[in-house]
Amino acid sequence: METKKTYIVYFVICILMLPVSIVKAQQVIIETELKLLLDDAVQNSKTVQIEQQNAQQAANNRTKALKTYMPTVGVTTSYTHLNDAITFPGNLETLLMGTQQLLIKEQLGLGFNAPFPAGIPLAEVEPLQVQNIFRATLEADMVLFTGLQAPRLAKAAEHQQRAYEALGDKEATSVIQQTIQMYKSLALMNKSEQVLENSEKRLAEQSRFVAKAVEKGLATELEESRIELARQQLQQKWIELNTQRQLALAMLSQLTGKPIDSLQTLNPELKEWMVDYSTQNIANRPELRALTEAELATEFKKKSAYGAYMPKVKLFGKRELYEDDLSLLDPEWMVGVGMSWNLFDGLKRTEDVQNAKLDVTKITLQKEQAQELLQVGLQKAALEYEATNQQIAVAEQRVETAKKAYRILEKQYQVGLAPQRDFLDSENELQQAELGMSKAVFDQNMAAVNYLIAGGSLQHLIGQQ
Repeated sequence: METKKTYIVYFVICILMLPVSIVKAQQVIIETELKLLLDDAVQNSKTVQIEQQNAQQAANNRTKALKTYMPTVGVTTSYTHLNDAITFPGNLETLLMGTQQLLIKEQLGLGFNAPFPAGIPLAEVEPLQVQNIFRATLEADMVLFTGLQAPRLAKAAEHQQRAYEALGDKEATSVIQQTIQMYKSLALMNKSEQVLENSEKRLAEQSRFVAKAVEKGLATELEESRIELARQQLQQKWIELNTQRQLALAMLSQLTGKPIDSLQTLNPELKEWMVDYSTQNIANRPELRALTEAELATEFKKKSAYGAYMPKVKLFGKRELYEDDLSLLDPEWMVGVGMSWNLFDGLKRTEDVQNAKLDVTKITLQKEQAQELLQVGLQKAALEYEATNQQIAVAEQRVETAKKAYRILEKQYQVGLAPQRDFLDSENELQQAELGMSKAVFDQNMAAVNYLIAGGSLQHLIGQQ
């Protein structure tokens, strides 16, 4: 119950904030420079490539299942040595020899009781199977009916492939988010450089003013030392900024696979971004699409498990390629149709069906849980995005106030109405306000990216879908 109340509160707040953001913000525009980096990052991502390989394996499994109906042809050879040739029993062999003599006497016109003429050879009775056997057999069989298991497994593999493709989109989204963050970090550093440069100019101007005042005896060396201290503090910020820039370039190089030297020519800018609320829907999330496809895949696997209760039918045939060693009972070739129907297997099929049902239930529960979490995530991202828009407005007011305070204290300090410490504090406050303004725009950009991810529209926006 508490969870539902929380959902309602989030939803009401989002509705109340909606008109403000539409009036305030600008449409998200992905620069060509950034677009190229995102393409490189997605192509370079090992996690995306892994999901692509998984999808290809699923596609291969689908093809493999459908090829169940393709005929299989093979050749088998063997050599066998028996302890002795297989012959007719002695009395039957005697009967066959006697029958041979009767046939010869009949051909010669002799009576039944007439003696058998001497000198006429009798053919020996061939054995049923010779002692040394060499076989070379061409065999073929073709499945005609699998109890619908093959087509259902093919459909399961097809949906599994789509699930892996959706997971690939999820990994690509993560890579895109990281790349945008590094790119916008460089833009933030460019803005910070401008702020520090402006601060350096103001300090240089004040240094000249104090130096002249010292010459005329209107200021002390202590005031010069304070200016120098402010410069040293500014130098520390330059060092920190350069270190952060090198780190951002290194991470961007790792993401895109491009050398750092080529990335140093980038010229990113910070601008406010607008997100279209009407296009944000968790149904577009790749995680949800992956679970939906996985749910369909497990459903077809369950149906395939039911197919184990049905009979299997196949066509088969073989042809003996070497006939000399065939027994008197072996055919030279044969074709036929066979059916197998496993009527009882110790209830193993029942367990397989039950497990398949449980798999369907589990993936359905996972999908429902994901829908709830993704919906909360979308509302949370909307609130954070709106908060950053408000923070920009506050940061703008802070900059204006800091500029006004600096101008007043600068005039008062120059005529001796304000102490130098207050004036230097106003300089530092102006610097921090300008840095805070740039950071607010950066945070707004990243909040917009997170909201686009939560709404499942980031890849479509930058042309990666």
